[in-house]
Amino acid sequence: MGLMWLGLRRGRHQALASLAVPAGWGVIVLLAALLVFGHRFRGGVFIANRMNPSEIVKVLIPMCAAGWLSSIPKRMNEKGVPVWWRLAPSAMLWVGVPLLLLAAHRDFGMALQLCLVWVCVYAMFSGRAWHAVVGLFLTVAAAVIAFHIVPHARVRWAVWRNPYRQEVGGGWQLLQGLAALYHGKFWGRGLGAGSPHLIPIAGSDFIYAVMGEEIGYIGCGLLLAVYTAFFAASLAGAGAQTTLFSRLLGGGLVAMLAMQVLLHVAGVTAALPLTGIPLPFVSHGGSSMVVSLTSAGILAAIADGSPQRNISHRGRRGRSKPRRK
Repeated sequence: MGLMWLGLRRGRHQALASLAVPAGWGVIVLLAALLVFGHRFRGGVFIANRMNPSEIVKVLIPMCAAGWLSSIPKRMNEKGVPVWWRLAPSAMLWVGVPLLLLAAHRDFGMALQLCLVWVCVYAMFSGRAWHAVVGLFLTVAAAVIAFHIVPHARVRWAVWRNPYRQEVGGGWQLLQGLAALYHGKFWGRGLGAGSPHLIPIAGSDFIYAVMGEEIGYIGCGLLLAVYTAFFAASLAGAGAQTTLFSRLLGGGLVAMLAMQVLLHVAGVTAALPLTGIPLPFVSHGGSSMVVSLTSAGILAAIADGSPQRNISHRGRRGRSKPRRK
């Protein structure tokens, strides 16, 4: 995080705009290589020492989206917003191909993040709320298609709908997580007084359940308040920048981190099907932690860039006051 901030502060993050196309190709090549050379463990695809290089995609996707959209000429139509059919070929390459590769990985959590981040960045680029609505509709449609095609998606859905069914056989983790949240109640059982060893993959996929048992509803609420404050400050810092790329990159990174928090908490609390998404800055995991801190460093560098200067004529220095007659 410190290296990203020191290297990209004072407007130097603008150099990342030239890496939009390499970042997009990097996503495709990385996911394809991992599909060929990686090995599956607990539903994920890893390389040696259980490293997950696909985590870097969480930085490359916002970089690709921000760089590509900010380079589109505004003259593509008279209203300043490119018509969708002119963007479709590039969108199929940067969005469609990674989605197909993630479906082959069976990493539906990452696929959902990719879709939602692109929707958020494009809505910020166009400035039209109905684009976000259409994007969310297309994301839901893609999820329905995956449900009918991929058996793994149907298993996750069945576990979420009824984790008590013995024939599903995958509801034990969710039930243990819900039991931990129940035992935590309002104030929690105290730090170190929980039973995380009873929850499968407690240090990563279900860390929110461990925290709910030990620090309770109040502690989890404070944690979500800290996330909210961090995202709000990051969006404010990105929104104060003069260049479109800075605003889109900051918004994309915030959207990626916020989607991780949403999907992790919703999965643990059974509000949504489980996706195996780690909780940023909290879950154990080298690859996830490094990428989350890298994103935070880039956000800090963007906020330390060249903000807009709204200087009023009345407040300028050196302006002489009118003389009294």
